[in-house]
Amino acid sequence: SITLLSNKLLDDKFLRDYQKNGVDWLIDGDYKILADDMGLGKTLQSIKAIEKLLNAGEISKILIISPISLIKTWKIELKKWSKMIAFASVDQQNTDSKQLLELFENNQIIITNYEQIRKTDSYFSILDFDLVVADEAHKVRNTSSAIYKFLINIRRRKFWALTGTPI
Repeated sequence: SITLLSNKLLDDKFLRDYQKNGVDWLIDGDYKILADDMGLGKTLQSIKAIEKLLNAGEISKILIISPISLIKTWKIELKKWSKMIAFASVDQQNTDSKQLLELFENNQIIITNYEQIRKTDSYFSILDFDLVVADEAHKVRNTSSAIYKFLINIRRRKFWALTGTPI
């Protein structure tokens, strides 16, 4: 829509050149690891890349998995940088399959945490995501962990791993 494009252009002017490069790099491929140092805007770059892919019609359903402590940050940043993206978070109060399906149908982004997917992986396994974003992805470097095994079995077309910690 015209409003979304106007807001996007205004927001993009605040991106630094390396962040613009990061956005372009993320959208150019299906599997990416964005390993910028802490504080350089991995969340912002991801949001702007998601927005570009949504506007282009290349994706419509996104799952963001992060530590519990960062869910609020994702919500704040989504509201700040992309007011038009519909999102919801999954917590212990809305984890049955009917509620999850409603969230999936009514939002472009579902935000959840690593602990929650460990408890409710069967709910997520019934959905098809265009993009899965794993924030603080160094948490899943152990290939024998339950979280790692869940992540590799999520049905998705694209996967972005974000980390400020060397892998």
